[in-house]
Amino acid sequence: MPVLLLHVVATLALAPGSAAPDVLPLRKLRLYETGVGYFERHGGVTPGDDLALPLPASHLDDALKSLVVLDASGDTRVQGIQFASAVSEGGARAMAGLPQGPEQPLAYVDVLLSLEGAPVEILHEAGRIRGRLIQVEGPFSPPPPPQGTPQASAPREPWHAVVVVGQDGAIERLRTDTITSIKPLESATRERLEVAAEAMSEHGARRNHPLDVRVSSTGQLGLGYIAEAPVWRTTYRVVLGAETKAQLQAWALVHNDTDEDWKGVQLELANGRPQSFLYPLAAPRYAWRELEGPEEDLSTVPQLARSTPDRMWGDGVGGLGLVGTGRGGGGYGEGTIGLGNVGTIGHGGGGATGGPIVGDLAALSQAEGQQSGSLFIYRVADPVKLPAHHSALVPIVQTAIETESITWISAGGAALTGARVVNSTAKTLPAGVVSFFGDGGFIGETALRRLKPKERQFVTFGTEQDVELTRRRENVGARTVDVKFHDDELAVQLVREQRLTLDLTNRSGRARQVYVNLDVDRNANVTGDADLDYDLDNQVALAIVPVPAGEQVLRTLTVERPGQQRVPLYDHETLTQLAANPGLTSDQRTRIAAALRHRKAMGAAMTKVVRLEGEFHRQRAELDRLRRDLAAMGKARMHGRVAKRLARDLLEAEHRIERIKDQLELTREQVKRSERSATLELRKL
Repeated sequence: MPVLLLHVVATLALAPGSAAPDVLPLRKLRLYETGVGYFERHGGVTPGDDLALPLPASHLDDALKSLVVLDASGDTRVQGIQFASAVSEGGARAMAGLPQGPEQPLAYVDVLLSLEGAPVEILHEAGRIRGRLIQVEGPFSPPPPPQGTPQASAPREPWHAVVVVGQDGAIERLRTDTITSIKPLESATRERLEVAAEAMSEHGARRNHPLDVRVSSTGQLGLGYIAEAPVWRTTYRVVLGAETKAQLQAWALVHNDTDEDWKGVQLELANGRPQSFLYPLAAPRYAWRELEGPEEDLSTVPQLARSTPDRMWGDGVGGLGLVGTGRGGGGYGEGTIGLGNVGTIGHGGGGATGGPIVGDLAALSQAEGQQSGSLFIYRVADPVKLPAHHSALVPIVQTAIETESITWISAGGAALTGARVVNSTAKTLPAGVVSFFGDGGFIGETALRRLKPKERQFVTFGTEQDVELTRRRENVGARTVDVKFHDDELAVQLVREQRLTLDLTNRSGRARQVYVNLDVDRNANVTGDADLDYDLDNQVALAIVPVPAGEQVLRTLTVERPGQQRVPLYDHETLTQLAANPGLTSDQRTRIAAALRHRKAMGAAMTKVVRLEGEFHRQRAELDRLRRDLAAMGKARMHGRVAKRLARDLLEAEHRIERIKDQLELTREQVKRSERSATLELRKL
């Protein structure tokens, strides 16, 4: 809140506070992962009791949209819930006559201008005066001090003047730099400044804003509501045992950020994300109206807070004059908490462009988790006692869990210690950090994602120094399994075969269960002398190889991967190979062979085109020569048999050229027909 406004409000005569109301006891609290808590309060009530639900002002809207009566004994019923109206900053500024806009800074003169016309008490250098503040004048710049004085270079602030009509009718004009304080004498003015001071203060949202409960008769009453609460989080401890036996401990970290001590509260922790949003309800809303009709837009600022209909009408005759319409002050805020990225794993491949589906390695994952509902509730066994503004770790799970110690080898060859964790409990385990213990001490830590019953996760938490892997890859070959026409090319679908040798050495004195990342696509096919698995989280296929202590183990796997080759339609050699490829169907081979015949005919026609084009150019050259010779004889006035022979040769050359042009046109059309026929055959693949 601006210091100048605080200075004015500090002079207000505040009424003595009344005793704090009794609080309906908090009996149950359920915390959610969406940043809200469900509060249940139960207790005895009597008509006339000063009973309240303690809430900070920032939680008022949530409580108003969710408050529910849970039970009421006998004839007891809730007659109503009362609370002090919440006022937005814009509304508070308007009621106090202060400038609008939360970004608009307040100056001392702004507060003085809001007091124009109000009775005030002013304390100044000459004494004290009571009266009505008529006008604020200025600002005025003070005259510069004489040159050569110590104050010559010091900046001097401008000042204002206030005109006051005293109680004795005397009019006085006071400089603000002589005024010590100004105190409004009307309680309504003081209250509006107090409301504005609280609305503009950052502390206003944290100030207590209780809901007063009114009941009809003596009895028991239960009320529930939601309010903002810190998100609860989970930390785990896993104590590894022999083989796949382990003990799981889960602790929930909870925070009491309220001003109320929790005394014997039944605490529940909801593993789930029910939708919740912010919605403004507590502040009064005003319909913004034009003079000639209603408006549907809403505003937190009353339209008549700083004006009257007569003033809005103005002095014009026969019209409304200038009418200003301002809309604002209303707001809607909504917050959502996302679940993060949820990945869907496709098979890949398939069709003309993606390659064949050789296999689905993800089927090895054996994931059987099912969602039994939108929420899983953990109920803390003992009632919780937690002072205000304190935090606590509370145990929520202590049970056996299926966990296998493993050595994990990444695609890059790094060996890590880890575990294969299966949620073998009947509970949904929320996401959280986990510390692993074994061999009498701490062995590493990592994080678990949210695991439903029967779901599993591979985790790593340390470096494995005693296990080494050498991979050897050998390309065996490829076979054709399909061919499609695509984008004026042939898309040949292949299955490439590769031999993968895993050479594992265990130099420790304890056997290792090694999971090797095979670095193959999900739609590959893997066979060989090793068990297989698939990690859905990281989308990697795994070979499982037990390696006894101090031994070396070799495993050989055959990996079939889908592939593709793009073949141009004019690639005669590849088309010939495809026509004889046993991996294609007889219909595909027949169509490729037919296309080859058309391509062969097209090739012969193109050769003929080249020959005819050469002959055409030779005949054109001969025709040009004959025309030059005939023209030369005409200039020499030569006649007789020579001229007749040249004329005859010229006509024959012209006839030969016309015949060649006709043959070229026919042959070129034959090329096009053969090409179209070949393409049509391949399009049917």
